[in-house]
Amino acid sequence: MIAESSKKQMEYFAVIMVTLTSREAAEEGMTIRQYLIKERCIHAANLLKYSDYDLSTIAEYFCFSSQSHFGNQFKKVMGMTPKEYRTRYKNTSVYIPEEDKK
Repeated sequence: MIAESSKKQMEYFAVIMVTLTSREAAEEGMTIRQYLIKERCIHAANLLKYSDYDLSTIAEYFCFSSQSHFGNQFKKVMGMTPKEYRTRYKNTSVYIPEEDKK
């Protein structure tokens, strides 16, 4: 009984997620696939900046079929390769406005 209820809840939430993702993709003029690739690349950029994981580990973590595929998709979305992104942004600090430092 409980398992059946949990299964129905999971199915319900899956439908909601697909609906929300579809709307967000449509708002940005993309297919769902393009939207999901973009989101994966944005989150991968965060790992490139704030971690020391190698590119193949990041590619695998975000379910890209290969490091090469990750690099190609990342460049399309971010305008530079993952290595270039890491080199440019790895050691940048977070901006804190002067009034917040007091």
